[in-house]
Amino acid sequence: MWHNLEARFGDREQVRAALHLDGMASVGAAHIGPPPVAPTGESADFWGIRRKPVVYEGRVY
Repeated sequence: MWHNLEARFGDREQVRAALHLDGMASVGAAHIGPPPVAPTGESADFWGIRRKPVVYEGRVY
């Protein structure tokens, strides 16, 4: 994508100026609390959202 835009508008700064785009940034924070804990048979992700397998009609989802 950038290759085609740069071919039309010039370098990336010119592309951003022509299309009124702000720069891209990444924002993240370190987890400072205790690690998420899930009961046996379940899993927990970074945010503490728990998941567990569910048996339904002979299958596990």
